[in-house]
Amino acid sequence: MNRTFSIVNEELEHLRAENVRLTAEVARLTAETLRQATESAHQRDAIAKLQHYVRRLLRGRFGRASEKILGIPETDQQVIAEIAAFFADRVAVPGSIDETVAAETTSASAPAAATETTAAAAAAAAPTTAQAVAKRGSRQRPSVAFPQLEVRSRSSELPESERLDSAGLPMVACGEYAVETIVCTAPEVYIDRVAHIRYHSVADRDADDRCATAGVPVPERIVKNGMLADVTVQAIVINKFADALPANRTLEIMARAGCRLSGSAVDAAIAACGDLFAPLVLEIRNDLRNSSVVGTDAAMMRCRDPDLRRKCRRTPIYTITDGTQVWYWWAPDETHIHAQDVIAGFFRWLITDGWPGWLDATSIGARLAGCWAHVRRPFSLIEDEDPDAAIMVALIFELYDIERRADLEDASLDERAHLRRTWSRPITDRIRAFAISLDKKHPGTGGHSCGKGARYILNQWYHLAKFLDHPGLRLDNNLAEGDLRMVALIRKNSLYLGAPSAGPRFANCLSILRSCRLARINPTNYLAHVTPTLIRWRQCNRAQLPTPDLADLTPKRWAAAHRDKIRSAV
Repeated sequence: MNRTFSIVNEELEHLRAENVRLTAEVARLTAETLRQATESAHQRDAIAKLQHYVRRLLRGRFGRASEKILGIPETDQQVIAEIAAFFADRVAVPGSIDETVAAETTSASAPAAATETTAAAAAAAAPTTAQAVAKRGSRQRPSVAFPQLEVRSRSSELPESERLDSAGLPMVACGEYAVETIVCTAPEVYIDRVAHIRYHSVADRDADDRCATAGVPVPERIVKNGMLADVTVQAIVINKFADALPANRTLEIMARAGCRLSGSAVDAAIAACGDLFAPLVLEIRNDLRNSSVVGTDAAMMRCRDPDLRRKCRRTPIYTITDGTQVWYWWAPDETHIHAQDVIAGFFRWLITDGWPGWLDATSIGARLAGCWAHVRRPFSLIEDEDPDAAIMVALIFELYDIERRADLEDASLDERAHLRRTWSRPITDRIRAFAISLDKKHPGTGGHSCGKGARYILNQWYHLAKFLDHPGLRLDNNLAEGDLRMVALIRKNSLYLGAPSAGPRFANCLSILRSCRLARINPTNYLAHVTPTLIRWRQCNRAQLPTPDLADLTPKRWAAAHRDKIRSAV
């Protein structure tokens, strides 16, 4: 019996020992599993971060060539430095399983000048590099973001007469505030560093024992606190709205010169200029309201609509011009009600097409005249195939031939009125009679082009015949249609407006640059002259102070005042 109990006790002890061993083994395996899970999570985070860095590098190097994507304001060197700092932090963790990979990757990702350094040296230098590179998400100085660009330094100091304190003693220089901007003047790109010197008084102190200070004020730029100089912002706007150059091509041009900017920098420049030009554009509109005859028309732009998936909506941009300057106005949709907003305040002659919106706008006092170019259009499409269309085109050509003769003879209004009564009126009578016969020959609301053109003539005849009694009217609104060609070219090159807020800014920039073209002035010279006044206007308006008068700064009036000092635009 005792032997049996002894055997049982030994077995129990053995089982207890085995239980303790197995419990310890389970705890060890659980800890190992937890450690491996933690390391796997760290590895997944590292992989995700590396994939993020790769996407940033690819976007900066091979980003989509359109203006609708906002880029990231960084360079390849900045991303490489961040990668080096990231792996340096991982190497600093004792026992990290990424130590070997980190050393190899840090060495491989270093710039070309450091390719011969070891992984340890790269890891040691990483904290210094990380300090030189600004924290992610914050804006860097251009000299840090673009170390390859030349830095041209200059100082801005107060005159000696203004460096005196209240006691008449000279102040002492105590520091400086440096402002760096990127200047792009083809074919060179450089960084302009201006040191604004600060001064303090030795003897003039207040109750808190603080000395009096003075310094050169930092001038406000078009893009407040931006890295682009005003001349660079003006060049971007001129390229887009005077030459129809897409923003992504402007970025490529600057990148070839060593300055790889992001799309957001260009978008901010255009938006700031659009807001800055707004009061000057209103002066152009006021000038056009005093013109005796203006032409008006509309073209379509595509605008991104967040409510439509991968689609854009059509938004019109209207134009009013007298041939010497032009005003554009953007509308969020195509409804007829916007016609009244466009021509509000225009109480003289407007030459328009047959859009019903213009006809409804006569209630606010506008006087409308028809456009004979729109009359000719449906017939000219088939004049080689249809004899009736050829006859109508020939009759309309006779009207234009009479106007050409009056222009060559530099006819006065009375002489032009006599020519129209004597020669143009019989031709218009023939055109109307022929349109009636074509309407009977091709009845119906649709159908043949001759029938549609004839019905357009009959429906618009009241407005088309106005030029016979008013010699100051032109036959068509081709001036307005000519100004819309730039809209069509920009629409082709720049895809669409990224947001509804871009529409008014687009119209403002286009009004200024196109008016410079009509006034035959160089937009670079013009913008350089008027930008300081516009910035001062913005400052006064923000402070609710009286604003400068901009009436004499419209392109037309500025060209008349500076014709002997400016260079004509090519």
